[in-house]
Amino acid sequence: MKKLAFALLSIVAISCGVTPPTTPVTVLAVSSVSPSTLSTTGGATVTITGSGFGTDTAVTIGGTAVANPTVTSTSVTVTAPVHAAGAGSLVVTTGGKSATSNVTFVAPSGVNAAPVVSNVRVAGPGNRPPSPFVDLASNVTLSGTVTDVETSPASLTYVWAVSAGTVTGSGASVTWNLPASLAVTPVSLTATLTVTETFTENGVQHRNVASSSLLADAHDSSTEIMDKGFRFLDLFSQSTIPPATVVSDFTSTCRGAAEELQDTIDIRNNYLHLSYSITRLPPVEFKFGQSCVWTAFSPIRIYNADACSTFRAHWVVRALRDVADDGVHTGDVVTTDGRDFIGNVFQSGQWKLCTSDFKGDPTSTLLEPSGLTRVIPTPKSLGGRIRRRQ
Repeated sequence: MKKLAFALLSIVAISCGVTPPTTPVTVLAVSSVSPSTLSTTGGATVTITGSGFGTDTAVTIGGTAVANPTVTSTSVTVTAPVHAAGAGSLVVTTGGKSATSNVTFVAPSGVNAAPVVSNVRVAGPGNRPPSPFVDLASNVTLSGTVTDVETSPASLTYVWAVSAGTVTGSGASVTWNLPASLAVTPVSLTATLTVTETFTENGVQHRNVASSSLLADAHDSSTEIMDKGFRFLDLFSQSTIPPATVVSDFTSTCRGAAEELQDTIDIRNNYLHLSYSITRLPPVEFKFGQSCVWTAFSPIRIYNADACSTFRAHWVVRALRDVADDGVHTGDVVTTDGRDFIGNVFQSGQWKLCTSDFKGDPTSTLLEPSGLTRVIPTPKSLGGRIRRRQ
């Protein structure tokens, strides 16, 4: 019975036009803009106070959309864009509605000179790689020279930007952390230093911005060096490959190019490669302007180089003629093993081969045409990767 009475009362209330209470609607409005006088150079922090701001709020100043506004229901904070001198409008839009206010852009007098940014450079760790060389998975130092007539360098704002990797630190010298891998190497990477000076004239905050960039060659040096050394030895081990092709990764500025070319010609004349295997023996040792020192030889061999790499080689060759210096005769099959030591140099933005020396194991196996097999001291030319110098 009580339920029925309540229902009847509700019907009566509705029929009598009683309206339940509603939430007041907040009107979009801009009540103030601070500062309202802005520099033509941009960069000032502008606070817009008002009501009705929502999560979809967007702002334009002088017709330029402002990125990443910070919004609450009663305020919006933005960074002023660059704009020509004169009057401009500030428009706040949210929920399909807009509110407008006015701002004025004032140019600086030009008395305050901009900073000067120069000599942006990179310096790698270890043995002084050349600038602008950088290597993957390494940490290098980025630095620039910055001067300013009116403002001390410590009072300037520094921003570094790199096209790959990350930057740690602040100021005119920071650390560039290179990524461990890139889709293609070598590749050109950019590092840019932007310096901002902030100053005030007649109560208006202005800024001077200057920047300078560095284009650096990024390499996966260990892989590049090992790949070129392997390619050289692989081509050398195929008797059908022309000698000039075998030494195509050598630089003509090293004597090793001419020596390897002559060695390959001699080998082609005296021996036929029947089979072979080449094995990489990492790591690559970086020297940059110093020397590769190979103690496997007596006397020790020292070559000027930027990096040193080592490979294990196994060759099976047949003598095409009698080779008196090697003690082999036509038709003899010789199996020899050893290590090949390669000196590499960094030239014109790429790694090139410079020298190659093979140290054969003390003995080799010789198979005569008659079928007789015997162990012999590694022949002189075979022990030097079948070359004159060993």
